[in-house]
Amino acid sequence: MPSAEDCSRLRHVFAAYDKRFAHFATQALGYNLGPISCGWYNKRNQREHFEFFGSSVFGHVLVWQKFYTTARAVALGYNVLCIDSDVLPLGDFYGYVKQPPASAYTMIAQAEVPAMLNSGFMYYQNASATGPTLWALYHFLERAVRWSEDTEALRAISASFTDHAGNFIDYQDQNLYTDVLWSAMTGHPQFQVLFQARLGEKNDAWPSLGFRHAGDYREEVWKAANRAWRTPSTLVGFPLVLKVWGDQVPGPGEPPRTDASVTNVTLWTAQLRIPHVSNPFAGALKKPVFGPPGANTQALRKAFTDLGVMPLNPENPAHAAAAAAAPPELLTLTGTDVADGKVLGAWIQHNWYGWGRHGWWHRHLKPPFEQAMGHVHAGLPASDTINVKKNMLITSGNWNWHLHAVLRHSFARVYAATAHHPEQAVHALARIVTYAPGVIHHGLTKEQFVRAAQQLARAAIALSSSVAWPTPHCSSDWVLTDEGRKLPKPINHTIPWVHLNTHFQVMPFGVSPDRLKCEWPAFMIDACLENEGPGSMRGLMGVELEHLLSTRGVSVDAAPDPKHVLRLQASPDPPPAAPSASFAPVSASALLQLNAAALLALPQWGSPVFLDRLVELTELPADKEAEYEAFRKKCRALHYFDLQKEHRTEWRRRRRRRRHTE
Repeated sequence: MPSAEDCSRLRHVFAAYDKRFAHFATQALGYNLGPISCGWYNKRNQREHFEFFGSSVFGHVLVWQKFYTTARAVALGYNVLCIDSDVLPLGDFYGYVKQPPASAYTMIAQAEVPAMLNSGFMYYQNASATGPTLWALYHFLERAVRWSEDTEALRAISASFTDHAGNFIDYQDQNLYTDVLWSAMTGHPQFQVLFQARLGEKNDAWPSLGFRHAGDYREEVWKAANRAWRTPSTLVGFPLVLKVWGDQVPGPGEPPRTDASVTNVTLWTAQLRIPHVSNPFAGALKKPVFGPPGANTQALRKAFTDLGVMPLNPENPAHAAAAAAAPPELLTLTGTDVADGKVLGAWIQHNWYGWGRHGWWHRHLKPPFEQAMGHVHAGLPASDTINVKKNMLITSGNWNWHLHAVLRHSFARVYAATAHHPEQAVHALARIVTYAPGVIHHGLTKEQFVRAAQQLARAAIALSSSVAWPTPHCSSDWVLTDEGRKLPKPINHTIPWVHLNTHFQVMPFGVSPDRLKCEWPAFMIDACLENEGPGSMRGLMGVELEHLLSTRGVSVDAAPDPKHVLRLQASPDPPPAAPSASFAPVSASALLQLNAAALLALPQWGSPVFLDRLVELTELPADKEAEYEAFRKKCRALHYFDLQKEHRTEWRRRRRRRRHTE
């Protein structure tokens, strides 16, 4: 952790955790320390960054401390799971990696793209202190430290490696690590990702390095790396076969099986060896990229020699024989997209877009197959920076509402609408207007759904209330893929729900597959949920309403108490027969007059009132009309059809390369 104070806060988080885990909380960082401990680094450099960095600092200090801690632990012989905070445990990870085929690999990491690393997920097991896995991890750190304190060699090649002050320009930790891993694949130190990023395809510096252009260098590196890459296939038997889908991208029906008891899985792998400059390599650069090791580099080396370990130096002629004699070790990159619609190693770990959005991460729905780890990144529906990953966790059932309430000191402060206005939380949710179950049905078009949301917002503003946004029915044509639209409705949803357009149209949630709900990501942004000032309308997502009702022991599918159904006229008026797409007109004054007494009788906060039909809210007072119009303009869901057609898929100003239907 960054500091002792952070460890103290972590201890309190454990102690405040759900009562079901009280015994665990006591052991972990509690009065009786069990198998979990917390540590922190006291030392940073003069710029409050990684202690071994020089004048150039790049990346986040905590990231480099994570790698440094991992490298030292691996050097001491520990097996280490090194992950970012957005990696989600989903299944029996250790059960997966401690049996064939994964048990053969010393390093298991996520692929950013084929043959390139994503450093958010890495696992090291049984690595030799004198082997290539630790060598690569250490030299990844050493390269960063050497360039942070001395960029003269790079600047002699091209000024494009440094900024105007001569500081090294970061090219992301995982790219730097990829270059080192490729060095271990090719047998010779190489820097293909760095030089591609900084010099581009054609640069005057390339001839001085021994190449006409980037393509020549890239070809030699890839030619050598190709000799290290393998895609071995293995038959997986009982009991792992019961949990593993396989390599094929999820589709309808059962996964492909060799027979009833085994399945075939393939992994993208590479053999790692300790590289050395003495090894013949047509891609060797004709200019040095490092200056003499400085004080910071020497300090980093001492941190490892103090452990009794010092990875070989690929530039030292005296280390050539030892490098050649070191036994190879194996790397596999999970979630590697290859041809024929396959993703290799996804059953060990993969991202949201490739796997999670199809329902595999909804563990409470008991998916038929199990992924060990998930990374909450890539392909998430467009949202605010803070909310984009949180929303995925909430809809997939991986959010701890109880712990969130403890940390926020109130059950009313766990919603996006109240997160930044805690002092107004209870008042903001004193009245919430939403549609009753069944009003939004699968027969509504997208245009009708947006209109229903607009009119719901107008009704809420007329009643000086907040709103719980509607969720589209999961069998609506516009939330389905082309194949999904051919299914009989209502659809019997199963995992993987590849019939749902989870790229951008919906994020499914719910307590069971037969009660599945679909959140429209257009609402999942602060502009549709927050509002400034006391009395201003705020919004709840559908999944937030489900949680709110669950705290009152009420199902989101249950028919509302008649006392909480808004009246639209003085005499009894049953709603039209379902399903209906007609909008019943009602004036703002009538809606308020007919329901004022019932609204005043509501509990202090968090008891929704329901519209039992679609409405058309008319005659809003001028100030309320202005309030609605201001909210409509800032909430992308409410002005959805004002957007240019090509911008409606991701709610962004620039057109994305990948195109999807509306």
